[in-house]
Amino acid sequence: MSPAVSSFIVFIKAPSLRRALDFYQDSLGLKVVLEQAHCVVLRAASGACIGFCEDVNVDPCGNRVVLTLVVDTPEEVAAWHAHCMAQGIATDGEPRDNDKYLIHHFFAEDPFGHLVEIQSFYDPRWQG
Repeated sequence: MSPAVSSFIVFIKAPSLRRALDFYQDSLGLKVVLEQAHCVVLRAASGACIGFCEDVNVDPCGNRVVLTLVVDTPEEVAAWHAHCMAQGIATDGEPRDNDKYLIHHFFAEDPFGHLVEIQSFYDPRWQG
């Protein structure tokens, strides 16, 4: 059995966070859950979010969509990493902190080339 997931975020590269907010927040009415320097996360449904990232200089995913499984603690990130290893799923290395986005995470890749990120937030503004 795999470890639990508390939230889900799809991260999409956007050339303009302002235009993304104009559409998703102002026109569609989605609520902002978290704003960071170059990313914004909006609530799409209970436990499901859409994130937009603008800073292409720190984008580890190129033009790919990132499917992010959010867990509550760094220990749960480690449990997911162990689960991936036991299933033979390659990762980009051990779980680690990302101080820019205040997360603890790692990446795996699905059979179709999509990045799957497992992360926990240590940003106190994250509301799950």
